[in-house]
Amino acid sequence: MPSKSKVGFVNSDSGSGLGGNNGGIDRNNSRNSEDDSEDERLLAEQRASADKQLQEMDGLDGYEKIGVPGALAQLPAPKAKRQEFDAKAGAKTFEKLPKVTEEIARQTLIEHSPKKCCNGQGHLRTMPITKVENTLAWHYSLESFVESRFTCWSYEPYTGQQFDGRENGRAPGPWDIELHPKEMFADEDREITVPHSASVKPCHHCSQSGRVPCRKCRGKKTVSCSGCSGQGKKMQTQGAVPRKVVCGDCDGHGKKHCPVCQGNGDEQCSTCKGQKRLVITVKMKCEWRRKDVDFIEEKTDMPDELVRNVTGKVIFEEEAESVSPITNFPYRAVNEASRKLISAHDKNFSGQRVIRQRHQLRGVPVTECHYEHDSRLGAFFVYGFENMLYIENPPSGGCSLL
Repeated sequence: MPSKSKVGFVNSDSGSGLGGNNGGIDRNNSRNSEDDSEDERLLAEQRASADKQLQEMDGLDGYEKIGVPGALAQLPAPKAKRQEFDAKAGAKTFEKLPKVTEEIARQTLIEHSPKKCCNGQGHLRTMPITKVENTLAWHYSLESFVESRFTCWSYEPYTGQQFDGRENGRAPGPWDIELHPKEMFADEDREITVPHSASVKPCHHCSQSGRVPCRKCRGKKTVSCSGCSGQGKKMQTQGAVPRKVVCGDCDGHGKKHCPVCQGNGDEQCSTCKGQKRLVITVKMKCEWRRKDVDFIEEKTDMPDELVRNVTGKVIFEEEAESVSPITNFPYRAVNEASRKLISAHDKNFSGQRVIRQRHQLRGVPVTECHYEHDSRLGAFFVYGFENMLYIENPPSGGCSLL
């Protein structure tokens, strides 16, 4: 069986491209890191310009768009069959939550108060609490695990190696290739070569010559002398008098042999490495991503987002290829949020494939307590099974708690 190409997904090798022509550079032609960086930039520009020609190649059946290296083209997933939810599917079973009592709320306040409070903890046991309202916040979350697929051309020098070409069969469609994530709801990227997509083509960078104009001198064979800025002479102080003298770096010519091509005007093609032909394949990148949305129904003045990161009672959870909205929860806002979020996920992921979904409804206890302290009225909130404490508008000065 022919072997598959093993080049990277984005073929962006930006090496010097000098091949075996590195040696023999004299001291006057020594180069610094800035020169190398500029050469690499010019090489990248040349290659990017040449890679545009790949878009004119004959594509593969089923691959409407194929990007060039470094510019992926997304291939939309086949349109999924519209979900028709059974009305009975929305009838869920919910667990009951334990009731939060006033005694528990007061004890939580005492446990969270600083032990070295300026007033001590004793006053909390007798401090007037004028009103206690035990409520439950509802946290509904939906997770969709989606898959996206992208393609681009990739290539490597052809040196006579075997390759998996179209003579071995028709290339499968982009969504016919079977790929599975290692773990559900975990982000992952994977790159493969599309089977039977390889072919040998003349190098599009050098027009099958194996050589390209030098990226440094653009084929001129010489470059401006950096020692005299191309003037042929430079200022030199002899005794106390500055004089113009012939530049020793270029012998007064103002130019010197290009250090990259050694004055030849061209260099080995960095794309085909002088082989004149390329094995061109179609690379595919598959991305799996978890997309999260949620809804919080919380009726007190406590900030809603506090509910998100504390524990509560999971009263309902479900996982399937596609989940149906909740329809029979006693609070209409939760039912409506479930319907809207699931519908929005179906619309927002057009072009992607939804592999798996799961949703969950949690009840988080929130106790609102109004108190009177030093003739001032205030409120505090105890929330979550961790018994977290939130104080609304704490009075300035005095104890940091109340």
